[in-house]
Amino acid sequence: MSMRDSPSEFWVELMRRTGELHHNESWLARRLGVPVQTLSSWKQRNQFRRSCLPATAMLLHWDGLDEESAARLGVGLIEGRVPEKIESHPTEEALRRVNREYRVAEKVFRRYAGQTVRVLQTLGENCFYAFTAPTNTPYEFENTPDGHGIALSLAQALCRGTLCLYIRPNEEGISYYRDIWGYGQLVYKDHARVEMEAFRSLLGNWMVRGEVPGQPKLSVAEADRILHERLDQCYVSRSPMWMPGVSLSMIGWTHARELKSRMTISLPGARFGGMLVYPRYLTLEFRFMRFLRAVVLEGCKEIESDRESRNDGKVQVDALNDERHLRARHRFYQKYSQLLRSVYSIEPPEGALT
Repeated sequence: MSMRDSPSEFWVELMRRTGELHHNESWLARRLGVPVQTLSSWKQRNQFRRSCLPATAMLLHWDGLDEESAARLGVGLIEGRVPEKIESHPTEEALRRVNREYRVAEKVFRRYAGQTVRVLQTLGENCFYAFTAPTNTPYEFENTPDGHGIALSLAQALCRGTLCLYIRPNEEGISYYRDIWGYGQLVYKDHARVEMEAFRSLLGNWMVRGEVPGQPKLSVAEADRILHERLDQCYVSRSPMWMPGVSLSMIGWTHARELKSRMTISLPGARFGGMLVYPRYLTLEFRFMRFLRAVVLEGCKEIESDRESRNDGKVQVDALNDERHLRARHRFYQKYSQLLRSVYSIEPPEGALT
């Protein structure tokens, strides 16, 4: 039967009955035991599997549905199997079921991701936030509603004294992960630098206009001080935390003289509209903290070397011509180092970043 511009009476009635039960094509496909793509293909071709008619009649309470009535409604009936078809491996069948369950779980994860903003909104003095990824742009850098929500939370945290550090790959790291490991869509240093400049500008405008929730309007000079004294980006060549398509972040806070931390993670595909607070996993947190400690220690050395016109290069920072901004950056790394120094077990080994 040739394809039609509009669905046949059969498909119109089928979708009407499905909707009345408050279900959709995906639900019907699962109940009939066929992939939802197959059901959609039948609809486009105005076809339906003959052997599925009894189950459809029962599921949709469609009395009188049989081959004859379906044909009168204009659908082309097809056989259920192609003899040459090779049966699926049991693992493939199991994975199909897993994939269906994952799609259901995505809805839960979307709600779960929304809780991350509430956690970020609690950060303040003596807290820190650190992000690292070689292939992903931070959500808060993106011009999306989810990105703006996270960015506003971080703007609040910065105004209250939180230190935020972004760790991205340098040129050597780009070459290493691209050429040796075949990572795709790496974020190049020049692009990362432009992203940070745009992020600073966005947050600064919010602060000056008084658009940061719970914070008063700030002068241009005060916003500029905060954005250089509490926010920075640096570049390294290696990280044990880097995986393609995955972003890892850490939030840390001090309570009763103890430094505590939790990880956040964004999964490949950007399906959940933001970061997920990761279940407590001390091994991951320890390794990230050790890496972060190494970066901050080398960042301190880099700032000192920049002031003395020499460069060690293990951690690279963007050049600053303004002495005032350079002093602010120096205070940033010094204070970040003091926060992390309270955990003595995380001292990194020599050569951790090479």
